[in-house]
Amino acid sequence: MKVSRSLYLLLITLVLAIYYIVCALYLHHLGYNNSEALFYVEKAKIVFQGVGDRLKVMGLTAPIFPFYATFIFTAIDYSIAPILASAVGTAILFNILANTLIKRINDDFYLLLLLVLFLLHPGILYIACSGKSMYLQLIFFFLFFLNIFKFYTSNTTFHVSIASICLVVLVFCEYKFIWLTLFFLPLVLSISIH
Repeated sequence: MKVSRSLYLLLITLVLAIYYIVCALYLHHLGYNNSEALFYVEKAKIVFQGVGDRLKVMGLTAPIFPFYATFIFTAIDYSIAPILASAVGTAILFNILANTLIKRINDDFYLLLLLVLFLLHPGILYIACSGKSMYLQLIFFFLFFLNIFKFYTSNTTFHVSIASICLVVLVFCEYKFIWLTLFFLPLVLSISIH
């Protein structure tokens, strides 16, 4: 039985997620905590154990998407929920990049190079193990520009719509990305003129 490339990538992604979780738990055991991760932990504790308006905390915690991504893992443990979210999110980022790569290039050398990069690069290891929400920013930043480039190759407005959705989600992951709209508005104007 031959294993397809997408199943093979899924297995690599699972192993990569386990690798990131082990590294993150080791750093957490050594005492490393990030202030952003602690912020999300405290907000999640307010929702489940705190006194006060829980609905307001769930709706007004900013940025909202990283909070909800961390919120999913609070069922396991409050203190490690952000690092679990960043480890799994970085593995998902690898899967998105690898699937995009194998659709365009048939050579496995580049896939191996991408895997080595995700295994050993200190910046990516920091993203995966810190508990910060940079993995979400990278995912939607990549999807935004991927769909912009797909629009230029296919010339269908579907990809512009998907890119705009990715831009909105990116803004709700980090508000500094609102400046990307200065790039996106002239693009939409030029598309509507054509």
